[in-house]
Amino acid sequence: MFRRKNIKNFSTILFPLILVLSVFICGQAGFPLFAAADNANSDEGGSETGDGIFVLGGIHPDRDIMSDGVYVYNMDTGVAVYSKNADKRLWPASTTKIMTALVVLEYEKNLEKKAEYPQLVTAEFMSGDPNKQEAATAGFDLNDDISIRDALYGMMLPSGCEAANILAYNIGEGQPEERINNFVQKMNDLAAKLGAENTHFSNAHGLFEPENYSTAYDMFLITKYAYEKHSFFPELVNTVEYAVPISQYNPDGVVVNTNWLLRNTSSYYYQFAKGIKTGGFDSYYTRSNGEWVEHPGLANLVSVANRNVDRDNYRYMIVTMGAPWLLKYDREGDQQGLHHAFNDHKALYGWAFSSFENDCIIRTTDPLAVIKVLYGSADEVQLFPMIDSDFWTLLPNSVDADSAINPIISLASDECSCGSTDADTDKECECDIREGVVSAPIAKGDVLGTMELQIAGQSLVKLQLMAGDAVAKTSGAIARDRLSGFFGQKWFIPLILLLGAAIIVLIIMNYINRHRRRLAAARKRPPNKRIRR
Repeated sequence: MFRRKNIKNFSTILFPLILVLSVFICGQAGFPLFAAADNANSDEGGSETGDGIFVLGGIHPDRDIMSDGVYVYNMDTGVAVYSKNADKRLWPASTTKIMTALVVLEYEKNLEKKAEYPQLVTAEFMSGDPNKQEAATAGFDLNDDISIRDALYGMMLPSGCEAANILAYNIGEGQPEERINNFVQKMNDLAAKLGAENTHFSNAHGLFEPENYSTAYDMFLITKYAYEKHSFFPELVNTVEYAVPISQYNPDGVVVNTNWLLRNTSSYYYQFAKGIKTGGFDSYYTRSNGEWVEHPGLANLVSVANRNVDRDNYRYMIVTMGAPWLLKYDREGDQQGLHHAFNDHKALYGWAFSSFENDCIIRTTDPLAVIKVLYGSADEVQLFPMIDSDFWTLLPNSVDADSAINPIISLASDECSCGSTDADTDKECECDIREGVVSAPIAKGDVLGTMELQIAGQSLVKLQLMAGDAVAKTSGAIARDRLSGFFGQKWFIPLILLLGAAIIVLIIMNYINRHRRRLAAARKRPPNKRIRR
């Protein structure tokens, strides 16, 4: 039987003790009463120099590149090895015709279909605009019986501007006077779909207009899509000569490619080149105070080269824009206006083919990390890449892969399913693998995190990491989980509070009743009279 003082002290501390115990048990069971937000910030290192040049591994070309915008991409590994002002808006000139050809191939499957050639197709070339007076042509006549295929070759090989408008007129929709504009809208819609955010087309041929602009990177996106999706496109752009209907403007009935990288009779010939399109003008004009103002011209070039080295098949795509146009009085021998563009491509191909090679970076059998395991039959589990075959990538010859590649590893948090997305927050649960742990049970092949490989700040690949072995949960952990599950029920805390309150009330009532009984007994007891002697 407690004394009154003990009962009083017990009732004073019992209720707070129950509350603290409830919070602790529920927190251990995974039902915290208070949640704290954890925000992680990370800084990504830039890979470009101050002049807008990026070079994979820091190995620069052995000569200056004259073009203002450049993008060099390895098509086998998906790695860009060089870029210069890749997002700078420049005039695309006749490389615009790459998008024109792409839209035609997207919308017209019958290339043998006869192409209409009305007079309005060439009306803009007679408008007095100096930018359009000397437009390159394929030599088509209004009376020629030409097909969509003929028009494509007439546009892409000799860079025929009337051929570009013929295609736009035939693929465009609406009234005759609306068709070319409708086609240009299709060009812009497709550019937006492909992610070419800094591109806008205002015509189908590329002759200078202020709102006809693009970037080296955007032209790469457009060309890569056309090259990989449409099997006819590589054949089209790699053709040197093509027979077309004979006309008064083309008595030979042949169109010849303006890309001299493909012509073995030219000093610009490059044996591994496979296309794609030239573009440029010796000067262009803008309006100022009602007068035409002349500006220096530019030279653009998009090409692909394929070289077999031993068992490896290397393919590069290069886009250059804004090289100086070689004026007539600067030319020597067979040099032509695209002189600097052709030389840039030959130099970049030579540098790329000799400076980079494919290396095996990750093998399927390589453990990439070891992570601690809580409540499991094993204290840790190895993580392996979730890939079907060994991962190869392009690296500079002089660079050691182990020191050059920066692996960024993250793993799934225990607060949501490993390798998944939290259903409540719709946010991927990740934490640093050096600090994180996972809880058993773990099945072999469970995705526990990711690894991103970077070189010089450029992401090479992002791989999922999976458990190499299964880890069972211990019997003690299972018992703890069951007990935690019981204590974690929604009704547990209210029940504990109610029981605590009931116990306190009972203790107080018991104390009051006992006090009342003592008072009643005291009243019945006779007075203690002192006996006098």
